[in-house]
Amino acid sequence: MRFLYLCLIFICCFNQTAHAKRIALVIGNDAYSNLPSQYQLQKAKNDARSAAETFEALEFQVIKGFDLKRRDMNVKLSTFANSIDPGDEVMFFFAGHGVRIEGLNYLLPSDIPSIDSASEDLLKSESVRVDEITDKFRKKGARLSILVLDACRNNPYKKSNGRSLGGTRGLAAMDPPEGTLVLFSAGAGQQALDRLSDDDANPNSIFTRTFLPLVRKQGLELSRLSRQVKAKVRDLARTIDHTQTPAVYNEVIGDVFLSGQEAVNPKTIDMGVLKSADETLWSTIENSKKASDFEFYLTKFPKGRYAAVAELKIKQLKETKVAIGIYPDKKAITRSYKPGETFKDCVDCPEMVVVPPGSFMMGSPKSEKSRDKDEGPVHKVTIAKKFAVGKFEVTRAQFTAFAYDTGHKVGNGCRFFEAGYWESQSGGSFKNPGFTQNDTHPVVCVDWNDAKVYVNWLNRKVKGAPYKLPSEAEWEYVARAKTQTPFWWGKSISTSQANYDGNNTYTGSKGKWRKKTVSVDSFEPNEFGLYNVHGNVWEWVEDCWEKSYLGAPKDGKAWTERKNCSTRVLRGGSWVLLSWNLRSANRSRYSSRRNDIGFRVSRTLPVQVP
Repeated sequence: MRFLYLCLIFICCFNQTAHAKRIALVIGNDAYSNLPSQYQLQKAKNDARSAAETFEALEFQVIKGFDLKRRDMNVKLSTFANSIDPGDEVMFFFAGHGVRIEGLNYLLPSDIPSIDSASEDLLKSESVRVDEITDKFRKKGARLSILVLDACRNNPYKKSNGRSLGGTRGLAAMDPPEGTLVLFSAGAGQQALDRLSDDDANPNSIFTRTFLPLVRKQGLELSRLSRQVKAKVRDLARTIDHTQTPAVYNEVIGDVFLSGQEAVNPKTIDMGVLKSADETLWSTIENSKKASDFEFYLTKFPKGRYAAVAELKIKQLKETKVAIGIYPDKKAITRSYKPGETFKDCVDCPEMVVVPPGSFMMGSPKSEKSRDKDEGPVHKVTIAKKFAVGKFEVTRAQFTAFAYDTGHKVGNGCRFFEAGYWESQSGGSFKNPGFTQNDTHPVVCVDWNDAKVYVNWLNRKVKGAPYKLPSEAEWEYVARAKTQTPFWWGKSISTSQANYDGNNTYTGSKGKWRKKTVSVDSFEPNEFGLYNVHGNVWEWVEDCWEKSYLGAPKDGKAWTERKNCSTRVLRGGSWVLLSWNLRSANRSRYSSRRNDIGFRVSRTLPVQVP
C-alpha cells in the first residue's frame, strides 16, 4: 500500500508542479447601451483595470475585458475556463451591474435589453449566471476559486411595467462548492456605491479601493482578508450614512495567502501539492484497521487535514482494554467513584472529574459589582448526589472524532468577532472558526443542538453511562467550588488567571487582551479540579432561558418547563469579553453558533456509596 501511495504521490506532484498556475479573468462594464443614463456606471472599468494590475503583480496570468456584450462575455469565460488545469488558482473579478432572479445571481453584459422590452425570462437568457461560473471552475479541477463581484448596484429593472424584475438591489446568498470563496461588494438587500459623492475623485468604487490594497498586503490570510474588507467597507460607507457590508461565502479549507506566502506559518500545510497528497493518502487508509497506516500518514502530514482523526484512530487501534466498537463492561460503568477522582469511559470520551454533593447559594447579592437583575433572587440549591463533570471544555479533537464517526453536519454559518463587531460568516464552522486552533483548544461554532447530538453520541458509545449537558445550577455549583466570591479564587481577576479581554478588568486595571481561544488545560484548576470555568469560551447548559430565578428548581435540576425554549443559557464568559462577564453568577443566552461558544459535559454516577 505504501508503494502504491508513493506512486500516487509522485504522479500528483509531477502533474501539479508541471501545470499549477495562477490565472485571472477581469471584466468591467460601465456602458450599458440599452439602459437610461442614470444606470451608466463611472468606475467599473477603472475597478477592473486596477484589479488586473494588482493580480498581475501577484503573478496571475490575467485576461481582461471591458464593456463586454453577452456573446463576448461568454467567449471570454469559455476561453478562460478552457485554460484551467487541475490544481490551478483561479480569480474572477467583475465590476458592473448584477441582479438576482428567483434566488439566483446574474451578471449583466453591456448589451442587456432595454427596460421596456425586458422580462425575467429574457434577462436570464441574456445574462451570465454566477453559479454556472463556479461550476465550470470546479469541473476543471481548480484547487482554489475566488469570485469577487462588485456588482451589487441598484437593479436597473426595479420598475418595469409597474413591478421589479429580480431583487430591487443586492445579490442573493450563495452556497459555493468546496474550494471556492465568493465575495460580494454588498450584503443582501444593500446597494454597492460607485462613489462616496459626486465630488469623490477616487478612481475606484468604495469596495474596490478597499479590497485591492488588502490583496497586496503580504502575509494576510484569505479569510482574514475577507473579514477586514467587510469591516473597512462598512465603516467607509457609514461616513455618509450608507449601509454597505460586503458578503462572504467561504468554502475554502485551510489557509490561503494571495500575497507573501513566505509569511505563512511553516507549520501550516495547505498549499497545492501537499493538500492533494494529503487527501490522496487518506483515501487509501481511512478504513484501515492497522495503527501503522495512520502512523505512516502522520509521518508524512503531521499537521495535515486528518491529523487529529489519525491520532484518535491510532489510540483506538492500540487500546488494549477498549477496542473499536467495544466499550467498558457494565462493571466498569457502574462501579463506585470517589470525589476528586478522574476517569474516561472510552478513548474518545472527555476526561471527567467526580464532584461531591453539597449546597450553595445560587446567584449574586445586590452588592456584587456589575451584577445583573437576572442573577437573582439568590436562593439555596442542594445537589444531593455526587456526579461527574468534564474536567475540560470539549476539545476540537474530541468533537472532530464525533463528527467523523457520525457524519454529523454542523452546517455552514457562524458569527465571528472581528474588529469589534459580530458578523455572520457563511463558511464558518468548528473546522473554520476564523482563527487558528489546535486539537487541545475548545471546540467553537457549535450551537446547543450540536452539543446535544454530541452527548447522545457519547451515550450510544458508552452504555449505562448517562451523559448530558450540566444544568445551570450544576454549572454554577462546580464553577464556584465551595466559594461565594465573584470568581472561584476571589473578588478580582487578571489575565494570568483566565482568558478574556483584559483591557478593562474587574479591578479597573489594564492588562493584555488575550485574543481567541487557548488550550483547555490553560491556567489553574479550581478546588473541584475543573479548568477554564471562567473565560475561554461560553458553555452551553441544559436550561431554557428565564429572566430571573423566581420559581427555579432548588434541587439542581435543569429548568426546561417553558413551552417555547428558543434560547438556551450560556455560562462562564469568553475570550471576547470584559472581566465582569466571567463572574460565577453571570448568565447569558443565545440560540445559534458563535466562535466564542463551546460546552462541557456532565454525567450521572451510580447510587452506591463509596
